[in-house]
Amino acid sequence: MRCLAWNGRLLIAGFAAGSIPSHAANRVLLKGASVIGVRAEAMRRLADRQAIGRIAIHVDTTQ
Repeated sequence: MRCLAWNGRLLIAGFAAGSIPSHAANRVLLKGASVIGVRAEAMRRLADRQAIGRIAIHVDTTQ
């Protein structure tokens, strides 16, 4: 969470097995960030589209 930028987005793509991890929400709230959960199948479709060039992944800045 510390590497997440102000007003950043954290994408959570499914869980392999076991219990769902938990995290304190205070860092998300303080940074004004968004937490977005997607199903693993949707993430796989996005990766397939990116691999054939139908969509491009954009990283605005890194720190």
